Amino acid sequence: PIALMREWTALNVVLNTFPPGELTQLLVRALVAGALFHLYQIASVLILYRASPVTHSVVNTMKRPALILVAVLFFRTPVASR
Repeated sequence: PIALMREWTALNVVLNTFPPGELTQLLVRALVAGALFHLYQIASVLILYRASPVTHSVVNTMKRPALILVAVLFFRTPVASR
């Protein structure tokens, strides 16, 4: 709250640069992203209850390469090998 009060003028300038529809779309996307992240955290805790901490850590570590692979395939990003 203190940071918001201190930066209110700068925030107000930024918010006024958005057309009204885009600002609403941005806020909706931010709320959806927050809700999905919350669900991800709940799923992670539930998996931790069922699996050992080592298994949970290994699966969590494999998440990053899987996300990179999915992003490369989905966005059709060219990848060159050295």
